[in-house]
Amino acid sequence: MLLDEETSAGVVTIRLSGYLVASNPASIRRLVNFRSGDPAPRVIVDLARVRFIDSFGMSTIFKFVARCRAKGGDVKLAGLQRHIQRPFMMLRLHKQIELFSCHKKALQSFNTPSGN
Repeated sequence: MLLDEETSAGVVTIRLSGYLVASNPASIRRLVNFRSGDPAPRVIVDLARVRFIDSFGMSTIFKFVARCRAKGGDVKLAGLQRHIQRPFMMLRLHKQIELFSCHKKALQSFNTPSGN
């Protein structure tokens, strides 16, 4: 899993690629600990290049979301391919975290009161 980062308009984008799975614990720890000292982080996790995510990977994303929200920030997911998005929808997890078709829409949502 590649972890790349950029900041635009006060929002940090984390781009992941490859496999977000339990057998890759070092990379997953990097995501959970990402900017752990930042106050109120606004983050987009771009999953456009993620090829597979297992339940451990999904759990890791939600731990990251919880950590950011506990500090007054928020996290949005962007670029989910259909096979990655499907489990989020089936488990109704999209009710807990906003999903966007692309990075641009997720970035815009941080600047609109309604979120979408």
